[in-house]
Amino acid sequence: MLHEYPKYFEQFECIGGSCKDSCCIGWELDIDEETYDYYKTLEGEFGDRLRASMREGDDNTFVLKKDGRCPFLNEDNLCDIFINIGEECLCKICTEYPRYSEVVEGYMQSDLNLSCMEAGKLIFSDKAVITYVKNDEAAYAYEEDKLSESLAALLLARDSILGILQIAYKGKITLGNVIHTINKVAGIEHEYYVASQYVKLKKYAKSLARFGYNNRHFNKVVSESIEEKDTREFSFDTVLDNWDEIYEILGEMEILDDVWEQVLEDTNNHMAEISKIRDLEEGKKLISDFENCTKKYEDTDIKVLMYFIFRYMIRAYDDNNIKSKIKFAIFSYCVIKAMDYARWHDNGFAYSLADRIDIAHIYSKEVEHSAENVDYLLEEMLFS
Repeated sequence: MLHEYPKYFEQFECIGGSCKDSCCIGWELDIDEETYDYYKTLEGEFGDRLRASMREGDDNTFVLKKDGRCPFLNEDNLCDIFINIGEECLCKICTEYPRYSEVVEGYMQSDLNLSCMEAGKLIFSDKAVITYVKNDEAAYAYEEDKLSESLAALLLARDSILGILQIAYKGKITLGNVIHTINKVAGIEHEYYVASQYVKLKKYAKSLARFGYNNRHFNKVVSESIEEKDTREFSFDTVLDNWDEIYEILGEMEILDDVWEQVLEDTNNHMAEISKIRDLEEGKKLISDFENCTKKYEDTDIKVLMYFIFRYMIRAYDDNNIKSKIKFAIFSYCVIKAMDYARWHDNGFAYSLADRIDIAHIYSKEVEHSAENVDYLLEEMLFS
């Protein structure tokens, strides 16, 4: 099986009880069927303790304590299951998180969840652009008759978009223009994909993948995307223009915890306030100061886009919709930028890498820890 993952994937190490938002506190802990059946047969006092703490249902879970802690997280923030019966007896989610894998045909992709702050620290603190590792050294290994033509074409299409973002990371195209560009490219690739024109899609994607900044196909896409947007770069003003619609969409999501509700309310209040004065000198100065303060973290903006595209574009294999996955990535970027503004304002007009890690983790935890929320947002992107 071809396995692909970001280079940072293998570098992750859990920091256990030192984590600021431990996945053993306040997070619903599902027990996979195999582990659940094993726990039910475990003898002795600890087996009795396990069974008393489990709840059977559509998703078998541990019953959290009143303070939201896992019933097996001890006072030292260490796991009693690990201590008493060993790491190999932990349920699947406890051994894998924040790692995830998705398998389609003979291809598996893996990544870390941004909902884990230590994963976010690993991703955003590294100054290098995100690169991806394949367990096959051959270039475009998934083109060598190992996968169906449709999946191979989809992966090449995804790689071309990630490649454009890698070029932006190196400063050869601005973030504001690259967002228009990847949206344009996704539209072209989408049309090929829904028409099952896989040969044309692969040819187009590979022409972009080989670009170098002077490649004529790449320059043509960039110039056309900029021209279509009246040369105005995608910016915080663009987020403001679309905030009411974004907020309405977010308001229909399943709420997983109180933190999200508070952050979203605070963000909406700040966006409403700046929208009222955006054309006044006071408002223009606030927006300019915010953009200048956060510009040093523009590389992490690109990583946000790359994260969501790598994770979700594979789902076009099931629904044939490449465009909705790119829109979801851009939508997520917009929400995080709005949250950035609120945090910057609340911080007394200051912003740090720690803020980026925390905000991305809050958004990811609310959205990506609910299959219903992910499905809902992807469905909304079909019509946005």
